[in-house]
Amino acid sequence: FCTLLETRDGMSVSRNGPGILARVNVGAVLVAAAVYTAFFLLVLAPAPRIDRKTGARHFDAAPMESSDARGEVASRGAVSDLWATPESANDARNVTLGRRDAVRDMALRAWRSYLTHARGADELKPVSMGRRNNWGGTRPTAFDAIGTLIVMGLHDEADEAIDLALAVDFDPASQGRRTSRGHHDSDDGSRPVADGFGVSVFETTIRHVGSMLSVFGLTNDKKFLSKAAQVLDFLMPAFETPTGISLHQVAYRGDRAMTTNQNWCNGKSLLAEAGTLQLEMRYLSAAGAHRKYGEASERFTDHLLKTLRNGWPTNRENYESPAAPTMPHKGLWPSFIDPKTGKWSGAASLASLSDSFYEYQVKQWVLFGKDPDDPQLELYENTVEAVLDHLLHYSPRTHYAYVGHVGIGFEPTLDHLTCFVPGMLTLGLLHGAHAPRDGRDRHWGEADVATAAVDLAATCRRLYLESPTRIGPEVVEFDANGTYTVTNPKYILRPETIESFFYLYRYTHDERYRDWGWDIVTAIERHCRARGGDGGYSALESMLDAPTPKQTDSMESFFFAETLKYAYLLFSDDSVLPLDEFVFNTEGHPLRILRPGHRRH
Repeated sequence: FCTLLETRDGMSVSRNGPGILARVNVGAVLVAAAVYTAFFLLVLAPAPRIDRKTGARHFDAAPMESSDARGEVASRGAVSDLWATPESANDARNVTLGRRDAVRDMALRAWRSYLTHARGADELKPVSMGRRNNWGGTRPTAFDAIGTLIVMGLHDEADEAIDLALAVDFDPASQGRRTSRGHHDSDDGSRPVADGFGVSVFETTIRHVGSMLSVFGLTNDKKFLSKAAQVLDFLMPAFETPTGISLHQVAYRGDRAMTTNQNWCNGKSLLAEAGTLQLEMRYLSAAGAHRKYGEASERFTDHLLKTLRNGWPTNRENYESPAAPTMPHKGLWPSFIDPKTGKWSGAASLASLSDSFYEYQVKQWVLFGKDPDDPQLELYENTVEAVLDHLLHYSPRTHYAYVGHVGIGFEPTLDHLTCFVPGMLTLGLLHGAHAPRDGRDRHWGEADVATAAVDLAATCRRLYLESPTRIGPEVVEFDANGTYTVTNPKYILRPETIESFFYLYRYTHDERYRDWGWDIVTAIERHCRARGGDGGYSALESMLDAPTPKQTDSMESFFFAETLKYAYLLFSDDSVLPLDEFVFNTEGHPLRILRPGHRRH
């Protein structure tokens, strides 16, 4: 079923075929073949009920039993129950390594396709084998691929990505060489950002700056710190607001910087954007760059703490208008903040518009030394309590666990983005963030957090399992009967579910999480590998349209940075990017943990 080529470490790499790999020995090949065959022969996904009036598709499921604190979930239809159990520990090891190398093979094919058809472009169009420059010529695919290629041992490919990334010129002094299209390299090989293109402060920080800081940690080469500083210097005008809360984007016309928020936000900044810059900016300052980066990012944290002292969430002076909903807990924050006044508005959730703000609380605490007095720990503890008390719900009868939205009322909606929450909670467990502390009265403990993480991950898993394509939807909405409707069926190669499986496996070493992750990998290989392409992977218009969902000819860079990386790490030993040495930013870039002395800058 595939062509096996022996490599230096005795492992096998497939250069064609479906990308299912194994060691070159008869027993392991038979085990891998059985696994591969079983998956594609078994039909597990239930058909949806179609509402004849609305056309909406509804899904029913049998009840799921609750879990204990270490991950024992009685999930009906779990893949591990349906695949043959390896006869020995050695066979199991071979299967795991084969899965790991299958993911590496996927990354290698996708990267080679990018180089062949879109080298130097922002993104590959994987189906038409074209190029897309929708990021102002900043090459996010190259930046996001570097760390993954390094971790996978694909060093020649990583060097190619590094060369492409370092050639992007973010130096504000280079404005005169910018072009409106941003597609042309200069005589010295550098590539200026497109003139007038609005560069997202958030996306560029997590992708480009995060990548450079990560590669610095992996190589100890300070040129990557210099590049990270260059990118942030390009973005710094966005922080020039009355509150210091950053705006959405920066664009340059000649040497003049223009900053603005998105039109649909009515001048407001998004919580997920303004609140997800601190990890990278503080890290750069702590690693030896100028203090201005950390100080600029900390103005947002200072505003949060000031708001808490000013009677948050009950004091209405903190809200933009009388119509803004009052938050039910001090750990919940509205999705919008006015960068001029610091006033808040909108609903609260851990989905889009807000998600990574909450994720970065525990990650900042871990990355900068786990100081028990770090305000990020207090913010995170508030978040966890708010999730357990207000956002976490279970559907009747079917026992889906989900984290919804709260504003005027509660919305029983689960976004794929929210499937990061089990991983966030598990990271806190791994580092003792939920342990009892003197002077902090809590009605919940580590067991409650672990149960929530396990149950939420199981729901995210079930949304994949119950899909006709075994691919999870972008958004679902639950009803009072315990069923759900897919309200957004897109799949854009998102990583959050497999990311949480990675954290849960590192915490529990329960093999079910590897099996669940492998099920996702094989579904991506089957449905997202570009038809008509030569190695890229495409987003899907609808994960409901089995057996051949429409491919949208789009491959976002986070497929390299997160989806493939977390899948590879799921099948790797704990010694590969150990979680007591690295913290992953929200784009999946691993940052080496800093010890006490670098807490605040």
